[in-house]
Amino acid sequence: MKVFIWKNGRPEAQSGYNDDLVMSFGIAMYLRDTSLKFKQQSLDLTRNMLNNITSTRNSSLGAYNTAGPNNPYNFSVNGQPEDLNWLF
Repeated sequence: MKVFIWKNGRPEAQSGYNDDLVMSFGIAMYLRDTSLKFKQQSLDLTRNMLNNITSTRNSSLGAYNTAGPNNPYNFSVNGQPEDLNWLF
C-alpha cells in the first residue's frame, strides 16, 4: 500500500510496481461492507414478513360446504363410507 499513489488525479501504483493486491483488497472491503448491510436488511424484511402473516379460517372449503347434504368429501367406496375431510 505504500507504493499506491495518486498520479494526475487518478489512483495507481508507482512506476515499477503493480496495484493488483491493493485493488483486490479495496474490492473485498467494499463487498464486505455492503454484504453485511444487505444481509441485515434481508433479515429485517424476512422477520417483518413472518411477523405479519395472518390466518383466516373459513367454515366452507373451496366451493363446497362440508356441513351440507352433498358433501363431496364423504362418499361410499365398495359400500363402505369414505371420509376425506382429513385432507383439509
